[in-house]
Amino acid sequence: MWIAGVLLLLVTHWHASESQDSQPMFQVITQTMLPPDSVHNPTQLNYGMAVTDVDGDGDLEVVVAGYNGPNLVLKYDHAQSKLVNIAIDDVNSPYYALRDRQGNVVNVLEVSWPDGTTVSRALESGKMNSVVEITYPKEGEAAVHAGDTQ
Repeated sequence: MWIAGVLLLLVTHWHASESQDSQPMFQVITQTMLPPDSVHNPTQLNYGMAVTDVDGDGDLEVVVAGYNGPNLVLKYDHAQSKLVNIAIDDVNSPYYALRDRQGNVVNVLEVSWPDGTTVSRALESGKMNSVVEITYPKEGEAAVHAGDTQ
């Protein structure tokens, strides 16, 4: 997983030269795109990452699970030309809970389908790292289920 994170912070650098040379094709830009967080995560070690549109604006954000620091939600800021952590220490931020190092227990999973149908499932407590399959409701089936732990 960490390799995917490292590769995410590399940008392909193609040389316009016609001749082959020993110049690298990749350029490390981690320090300019994502400056180190010497207070919360000096080593930038992380568990894993996912890429998704967290805020629904059509742009992809990178959600990083922190190893020895807080979780990150990274969004590319065009004005600064770098990734910015939008999971800030501000209780008014909609991403505040994503920064929590210890995490919290989630007991209900809700899926909103593109047509507006919503399916909810209760999750069993103590079943960490489990897979829950949520299928689109069949015709006549209730879209919202309470207490279903399939």
